[in-house]
Amino acid sequence: MRGDARVQTTWIVVTSLMVLSIAIYGTVELINGHGVGSGSGSSPLTTPSGQKLKVQVIAQQWQFTYRFPEYGGVETPHLVLPVDKQIEFNVTSLDVIHSFWAYQLGVKADANPYVNNIAFAKPTKLQSFEIRCSELCGLWHGAMFDYGKVVTPSAFNFWIREQQVKFAAATKVLPPYSTTYLPEPKRRGG
Repeated sequence: MRGDARVQTTWIVVTSLMVLSIAIYGTVELINGHGVGSGSGSSPLTTPSGQKLKVQVIAQQWQFTYRFPEYGGVETPHLVLPVDKQIEFNVTSLDVIHSFWAYQLGVKADANPYVNNIAFAKPTKLQSFEIRCSELCGLWHGAMFDYGKVVTPSAFNFWIREQQVKFAAATKVLPPYSTTYLPEPKRRGG
């Protein structure tokens, strides 16, 4: 094979075409809605069409909370999502840099103070999924995980009404919904 220009040329052309075709395929898949809004800031290049359920993911040492602005701004400690509904995650942080990672949903977005990272997902099956922080965020980083659920639309409506009643007192004192919040050093310091 050494010195055989035909074999060397064929090798270079075939491997180049394979790499380029994989790159093109990956780009097309991202643009077609499988990875749009990949946590790349507050103005993603592409967004999926249709109506979306907004869920704000608020990271803080060492937990995530989830706020639903379309349901009166109720904030819950667990994430429940309806199946076959486009979800718009608005990811931010109250203290240090975190990363919201729900790998079964195909979502990973950095959670930074003063920043709103938008990511999209459309759960297509009823399931439980893991939520983890994938950014070293402090002493208890390893314990910063939770489990979410994808449920039927009727089960989601029942759950969200239940959360609105359960957290009504807390919702009244929360700051108004905003895509980012100012960190509060006194609260973090204990």
